[in-house]
Amino acid sequence: MNAPVSPPLHAKGGLHRGRSGPVVRFFRWFARRKLRGAMDGVYVRGLDTLRAAMAEGPVIVALNHASWWDILLIIWLDGLVDADARAVMDARNLRRLPYFGMIGAVPLDRQDKAQGWRDLAAIATLLDRPGRLVFIYPQGRHRPTGIRPLGLKPGVRVLAAQAQVPVLPVSVQYGFRETEKITATVDIGVPLQPPTGGHDPAWLATLERALVGGLTAGEAWLDKGHKAQDGGGFAVGIAPTTAAGQDGIAARMLGWMVRLVTRRAGGSRG
Repeated sequence: MNAPVSPPLHAKGGLHRGRSGPVVRFFRWFARRKLRGAMDGVYVRGLDTLRAAMAEGPVIVALNHASWWDILLIIWLDGLVDADARAVMDARNLRRLPYFGMIGAVPLDRQDKAQGWRDLAAIATLLDRPGRLVFIYPQGRHRPTGIRPLGLKPGVRVLAAQAQVPVLPVSVQYGFRETEKITATVDIGVPLQPPTGGHDPAWLATLERALVGGLTAGEAWLDKGHKAQDGGGFAVGIAPTTAAGQDGIAARMLGWMVRLVTRRAGGSRG
């Protein structure tokens, strides 16, 4: 299915012309291939919640932002639900990496406050139909998942109030199990109704609790190690491609080298 192309979005620094279908398909393929090769699995909980919300109308997806991998995960998630998605991106970074505009990145000026408000108003107009989705990282920068509070910025609250669409909290957690590769969990929470105004601190606190709850659930699931695959509510999104690293080929080669050195050392003492 070709990705829809949105109307132009004017913003400081240039003209954003929406998504290019061939480029979107390439990035979806690349994201899945990269995640499959580099991770010990990606596990998802609440995917049906996201699909149901998209069927009812446009939605905002608010995610914590822990690492570079987050970008590939939202591209992969976009393809998984075949969304007509946009992602809020710092305007300076988008000017430096304009190809992200071809897959749906929309600019938010974080240096010029007045322009930033205008950018949020423009992004809100994109949330105009079922299946339309906007990803946003309310933290505004990378932060380790264990830091509390999360440091959410008010932009997500302003966007939700302007667009009057539900917000889905999505918590992305990372952890090592028994291989050298990292595992990711993606926990999709229940939709939060938009605030009635852009200055409701209680609403932002509710979003924080939802994101922290998802991070805690992912952490608890990862703590079970490979046994976690047996349940816990998370389903395989991208299956792991390696066996447990502690008895893999690298570990066996290391053991062989240790035994060889030990034998030689013993022989030289004799």
